[in-house]
Amino acid sequence: MTVPRKLSSIIAQLFPRLRSGWLRNSTLAVAVSCALPAFANTVYLSQSGGTYSGTSGTYCTSGSTSTQVYTYFNSSSNWTSGTPTGNQIGPGTTVIVCGPLTGSAGSNVLAFQGSGASGNPITLLMDAASGALIQDPYCGTGGGACIYVSGKSYIVINGGNTGNATSGTTWTAGLVRSYANGQSGQSICPGSGSVGAPPWSASCSNFVTNVTMIEAMSVNNVTIENLGPCVGGVMNSGDSSFGNGAPGNDCIHFQGSNVTINNNQLWYDGNGVDNTTWVNGDTNTLIENNDIQENGWGIGCAGGSGSNTNYQVIGNHFHNFTQWNSEGTHVNGIHCFDLSGGGIASFYLGNNLFDGNMGSGGWTAWVYLEADGTGQNWNGADGTFYAWNNVLVGTGTVVNGNGLMNFGSGENHILVNNVFYGSGTSGATGTGPCLGFEGANITVENNVFINCTQIVATPYGGNPGPSFLSTCANGVPGTGSSSCFDYNVYSNMTGGGNNAFVVNINGGNNINTSSVSTWKSECNCDSHSLFQLGSLLSDFTGEGVPSSGYIGALEGANLTSLATGDMASLANSTTVGNTVSSPEARPSGTCTSQGSSPCWDIGAYAYSTSTTSAPEPPTGLNAVVD
Repeated sequence: MTVPRKLSSIIAQLFPRLRSGWLRNSTLAVAVSCALPAFANTVYLSQSGGTYSGTSGTYCTSGSTSTQVYTYFNSSSNWTSGTPTGNQIGPGTTVIVCGPLTGSAGSNVLAFQGSGASGNPITLLMDAASGALIQDPYCGTGGGACIYVSGKSYIVINGGNTGNATSGTTWTAGLVRSYANGQSGQSICPGSGSVGAPPWSASCSNFVTNVTMIEAMSVNNVTIENLGPCVGGVMNSGDSSFGNGAPGNDCIHFQGSNVTINNNQLWYDGNGVDNTTWVNGDTNTLIENNDIQENGWGIGCAGGSGSNTNYQVIGNHFHNFTQWNSEGTHVNGIHCFDLSGGGIASFYLGNNLFDGNMGSGGWTAWVYLEADGTGQNWNGADGTFYAWNNVLVGTGTVVNGNGLMNFGSGENHILVNNVFYGSGTSGATGTGPCLGFEGANITVENNVFINCTQIVATPYGGNPGPSFLSTCANGVPGTGSSSCFDYNVYSNMTGGGNNAFVVNINGGNNINTSSVSTWKSECNCDSHSLFQLGSLLSDFTGEGVPSSGYIGALEGANLTSLATGDMASLANSTTVGNTVSSPEARPSGTCTSQGSSPCWDIGAYAYSTSTTSAPEPPTGLNAVVD
């Protein structure tokens, strides 16, 4: 047996959750990593087997590494559920892919035949430095997916790429692709061309059958990480053959508990992550630090009756969905829904960046948690949505838009320290608000709403609209059915055929106004918020970054009490899609007087520090616009 040169990398594969956020105690990580499984072994795969003759990489050496032909992986006779020896594959085995593997159209390239065990996962590790990739002329779906993991547990799939998936660097190996995108007989992709970034071209468009890169249904304790661009299908502008265009054309299709999807590049797929078939009891989903672009849906999530819990979408960069432009498509960054009476009981959305061109057709929302009637509640009518440190930017002209973030139903939602930066163009996000919301007991604090064609709205008639508290008590949510809006910045509501504030109130007295005084009076809220509706804030960039003179510095509530558990990262400023590695710490304490420390800055970024005095505010911040 040839032992890989980088033992630390193999350790990392055997204990993936230490790096992906489930265990973040570095002392514990060192202690655990020293306890290697006693029976771990390594098996190498290549296209043809025998002595590897391709490009030397980190683990695979041309002319000396002994490999099995890749189909060896697909025979159950080569697997064991006990202690693996020699070239057997079983709990603790690391299987290393040397160079590219190309399968036959519509069938598996690699199909897992067994499961790992707790502390001893089976790791499929692609030697990206050797040019490793896994591809079919076109993958199938279900059992025909390029990589088939369904029904297995304690599995790690690692593309072998190092660094940050959201850094802007396009990885060229360690990827999974269906390079003919479902068209029988088409084998000329990838290549150079005008659609997207290399290595995909205009000839890679308009697949006619569904394709799935990785199928992982009914699994537990599965990690998928460090994949280079996972490509399932490019759609040309103007093509209307996709309908809603997302589920069934997937990079990753999964169902199960303790699933981590971390640090991958998910590009040019109908659905980057398809979790639209979860089942009751699924829990602990972590979709973290991925680069997600040019998808019909970046993430789709729905399921049957019952509950899905602890659903975390953290630190991802969603951007540039311009290839899914056709009338009739249903394009979303995140789309969650349900048709069977179940729902996601707890959804955590933190530190994500949503930007780039939304495209010109079929747009719904960057975040669309659907609940437009009985039986379609994404959260079973009583789940909770937590959103913090997100930056959502609207660019492009859209059709049937629901704005930037849109969620209905549920209770006890908390939306704090986010930036909503609309396009400011009538018709661009004008058919939907920067924030569309409904539910009971909603806390909306320390957010920036800027350049919105409509600021807030309650769009659904079938779910309860909110009642309001007069103020939020330093981040402590209200009680009962009451909601609170406060310590926000509102700027440059540009019109577009809708009033700035359109809210249905429980018991009547609905609000439909662009008047600040009317809004504040009728909702009995936003008493500490700053309004500058008549002009664009010159001290804010188009990505929501504050600069000198920012009026929200030290004007927010101190929300230290909320920065615990799954929301612990709220204690620091945003990492905006994992593009900021050293976020600034926010001060602890309690804000007793706006404009002084330790009050927080309003928005996702921390402009000032706890020792910095606030700038003198400009005059007329609360001017009434009627």
